[in-house]
Amino acid sequence: MVTDGVIEALDFGDQAYGRARLHESIQRHGADALGLTPDLIAKQLLWDVRRFAGLAKMSDDITLVVTRVS
Repeated sequence: MVTDGVIEALDFGDQAYGRARLHESIQRHGADALGLTPDLIAKQLLWDVRRFAGLAKMSDDITLVVTRVS
């Protein structure tokens, strides 16, 4: 689960991070084959958003919740 601040994070060109980038990041970091814990998956997702936005000022809060379902 994420707040709208994740998909609405803007880069310096005012382009939004968007759902497509979020889905790609989840696919890349959320695969069980990588063996990442939910905490590390959340950190990787947040890092992807921060890397996309660069030093652009964030206009909204960002919250991520990652759980593992067995």
